[in-house]
Amino acid sequence: MIRGVLGNGRNIRFWIDPWVSRIPLKSLFPDLFRLESEKDCKVYHRLELQDTIWMLSWKWRRLPNTDIEEEQLEDCVQLIEGIALGANNDRWVWDSASGEDFSVFQVRTWLGSDRSVQLASAFEWCKWLPIKCNVFMWHMLMDRIPTKKALQRRCIDCGDLRCKFCNEQEDCIDHIVTACMLTCGVWNGVASWVNLPQFYFFSINDILQIYSSSGCSKAKKSALHGVLILTCWWIWKARNDLIFRDIRRNVVEIVSDIKALGFIWFSSRFKKGLLGWKDWQRFCFDVM
Repeated sequence: MIRGVLGNGRNIRFWIDPWVSRIPLKSLFPDLFRLESEKDCKVYHRLELQDTIWMLSWKWRRLPNTDIEEEQLEDCVQLIEGIALGANNDRWVWDSASGEDFSVFQVRTWLGSDRSVQLASAFEWCKWLPIKCNVFMWHMLMDRIPTKKALQRRCIDCGDLRCKFCNEQEDCIDHIVTACMLTCGVWNGVASWVNLPQFYFFSINDILQIYSSSGCSKAKKSALHGVLILTCWWIWKARNDLIFRDIRRNVVEIVSDIKALGFIWFSSRFKKGLLGWKDWQRFCFDVM
């Protein structure tokens, strides 16, 4: 939304603020950021004039020595190559195609634009689910869930980064919720239960597309919306139970728990009618 335009480099933080690209350097090069000894340093701390040439001046906790670290260092140097400090102060611009300076008017224009509507409607909270499930889904869509990969980006050592379910891929939210073998089995079970074709997800953003394009009745659509969110939340809970309590659940157990818990919450919190357990098991809403 807001990006720094480099002047003398005294106000823009080298790693944390977006300035050389729309993505902060700490996100582009997480392994280098972990090695940085002064993570809050400004740009002018890292750019130094040597014989009329601006050079990068690093302060590492240790020198980059792994293949990934050396590769990220090379990419970082290439990205910053040719950039020089100026005499003017740093400034901030609204991250738009026009590149206009930040102002209250620009904020108001953005709030009234289609883009703000799209962002606001990216996730619709499900009223019959508890707040904790909605908050989890909201955080997940923003990639704010503390997976091992996410914690590593915050310089927290989590040891083995592999998914605890399959011990094959990295423990990131897209893999845990959409791609892991156990998770795919859960989604297949849920799809069969709600009488829909097999789900194929490539990212977490695809999950809610099933709800928005389902074409079901209003009550069934509301139920499907909640089931999708509940499934994501319960998969995450099963993952945490395995890591922290050493409790391993299989696909049948997870799907059964989703059905049972979903029925309890839907029948007690949905205001437009009651649904029996047998109808819930068949995901039949003809009586509503």
